[in-house]
Amino acid sequence: MEKSFDRSQLAHVDVSLRGMVDRSYDLCLYKCNESKDNSLRVCKQNCFKNIQVPYRYINHMARDNEENNYRKCLSQAPSFPNLSREDFMSCSNNLFQERIEALSNHTAEEATKIF
Repeated sequence: MEKSFDRSQLAHVDVSLRGMVDRSYDLCLYKCNESKDNSLRVCKQNCFKNIQVPYRYINHMARDNEENNYRKCLSQAPSFPNLSREDFMSCSNNLFQERIEALSNHTAEEATKIF
């Protein structure tokens, strides 16, 4: 019998991206504090706008797409509307591929900003 995908297997991806975003944001704030040219408030706002907002948007969109893709998969099941346990399990597998790709790309972008 096929097993459904365990979401907890993706926890390390979420944790590593969150850590990368936090490091990038901290580095940006540090640069703001070190700079004497810019207004501190404007610099901190730019850090938030350029680092935190894109992360939250990408994470939200990736999770939202998972739900839509799951519903789409269930609606295309041969036994729809009388879905079985196997239909739910098969739709849960390979569901997180797009999310992992989006988060991985964002992690790489943040890493290049830091280094």
